[in-house]
Amino acid sequence: MAQFYSTYLSQSFTEAFHTPSIPNFNAKPGVLFQLDNRKMTDEVKLYGAKGSPFACRVKIALNTKGIKYENIEEDIFNKSADLLKYNPVHKKVPVLVHNGNPIAESLVILEYIDDVWKGVPIMPRDSYERALARFWAKFLDDKCIPALKAVGSNGDEKVVAEACEQLQILENELKLKGTKFFGGDDINLIDIAGVFIAFWLGIREEVAGIKFFTEDKFPKLTKWAHDFVNREAVKDALPPREHTLGFYNKMFGKINRMAEDLKLYGAGGSPFVCRVKIVLNMKGIKYENIEEDLANKSADLLKYNPIHKKVPVLVHNGKPICESLVIVEYIDDVWKEVPILPQDPYQRALDRFWAKFIDDKCNAAAFKVFGSNGDEQVVTEACEQLQVLENELKVKGTKFFGGDNINLVDISGTFIAYWLGLFEEATEITFFTKEKFPLLTKWSEDFVKCELVKEFLPPRDNMCIPAIKAVGSNGDEKVVAEACEQLQVLENELKVKGTKFFGGDNINLVDIAAAFIAYWLRIMEEASGITFITQDKFPKITEWADDFVNCQIVKEILPPRENVLAYFKKIFGKV
Repeated sequence: MAQFYSTYLSQSFTEAFHTPSIPNFNAKPGVLFQLDNRKMTDEVKLYGAKGSPFACRVKIALNTKGIKYENIEEDIFNKSADLLKYNPVHKKVPVLVHNGNPIAESLVILEYIDDVWKGVPIMPRDSYERALARFWAKFLDDKCIPALKAVGSNGDEKVVAEACEQLQILENELKLKGTKFFGGDDINLIDIAGVFIAFWLGIREEVAGIKFFTEDKFPKLTKWAHDFVNREAVKDALPPREHTLGFYNKMFGKINRMAEDLKLYGAGGSPFVCRVKIVLNMKGIKYENIEEDLANKSADLLKYNPIHKKVPVLVHNGKPICESLVIVEYIDDVWKEVPILPQDPYQRALDRFWAKFIDDKCNAAAFKVFGSNGDEQVVTEACEQLQVLENELKVKGTKFFGGDNINLVDISGTFIAYWLGLFEEATEITFFTKEKFPLLTKWSEDFVKCELVKEFLPPRDNMCIPAIKAVGSNGDEKVVAEACEQLQVLENELKVKGTKFFGGDNINLVDIAAAFIAYWLRIMEEASGITFITQDKFPKITEWADDFVNCQIVKEILPPRENVLAYFKKIFGKV
């Protein structure tokens, strides 16, 4: 089993969320299809979950082949010992067990079924066509379905446009093929993989009150969906529509009603605001996002948070809630679906403990490292705090602190997972490494790749660090031009803001992250003889840099200029 699971770990995050719908039933064999020479005594079990489109894929394939099987419905919030035994890596449905041998991941299962039971083919026989079928199935899981699910909890124009863009690709493919199904006259792997679009998407649209999958926009795709769900083998595998509609109405309808007056006062690039956005997204809650200019704070922000006068602030039906972790718990108390905190009081206390530890110890220690210019003692202290988290992950033996899914502790660690690397890259002080913290670095990689998380993280390119660093060792025109292009983005941003710092009258995360540009880069220019940050090219940046390095709190922690200059002269002399 270990070898099997190490081969198939690539299924997208979308398969982790399943929706309820239908009672237990054993799928009927397809009327038109006969079993091949496989023994009727084969033991076939399917571990699925009510209403899961991924389990439904497998049911369609089994029906298409006319295979009798035992359908075992799992409660995904209280998983059976058998499911955990058969799928120890992902611990999720669907799992097919054939004569005692488990196979996990829906697309993998579909190919296995086609390999074992020849009958009606699911995969094309031509090698190139098989490769194309795998490509489109992967496209559905990696691109299309995540984009469509995002619309279910967020109806803004950008999200809808992204979903339509993915659907248009499928529309074009059907138009090009000129066939009834993606598989031609009969359904194949691609059609089965697209069951979410054919059945679940319309239900989610109805509940959310958003309609974009229409016949006028996507004539080929809507016709395909209609024909697909009316296939006998498909109809028998689908959950009752009214049951699924009822579930979504209960889940998302309640959320939308309760969240009619919900506003989030935040600021782009804040890891603390990011925490709140992640949780709102996890819960599928609609809200009005209000971006604050921290240099010129709005009267509303000052009214709602008169003590700290900072973001984030969540305002629910006119009532303000401040401080990111307090807000996260409030959201979890009000909107019960998709819990962030465990139900057990002791486990809830543990999660609160670790969240507080991350804020009070880990984040504080990490910030201190950059303020001390990498002092060994301070770095050692920060590593000690991170080691505590490393050990906790080792003890838990899970992907996230929350197990298979992110929870309060994971969300609290947003700064460590994403911003810490940016700070290290900007200052060239590195201590959060894979060698020192293998589990924690793997956790951070998985966390920032979560669909629920990554859309709220600011683009790394905004810091323009890679191009600038390249100039330090390579002064050719192309590299300098690239660096200037990145700096021009910052120049324009300062010009638009019209403020002393990126943070307004006071420095903020962006200013601190760009400390490398303000101090180290200009020393590198002098040492290397390559100058491109000039007053005439970048008047705003040069003025900002002078103001930044002359801030009292910054001046105190910067290393002596002569020492840094001597160091870089030595480096560039060797180069």
